[in-house]
Amino acid sequence: MAAALFLIPVVAIIRWSADFSPGVANVFLLNSGFVAMFVASGLLFRHAVRQTTLTLTLTPAPA
Repeated sequence: MAAALFLIPVVAIIRWSADFSPGVANVFLLNSGFVAMFVASGLLFRHAVRQTTLTLTLTPAPA
């Protein structure tokens, strides 16, 4: 998903190259920030699931 999000400005440049008002570098910089946040949230969710699974497997079953 992050790769698809990163490709959006590439498609926009190919499709509408004449009307890229803020500049190509600015758009890619802004988009890279969103991609980084997307990847970071995915890694945090992965870490949270692993911690929960580890806690559930280490908790003894009720008698």
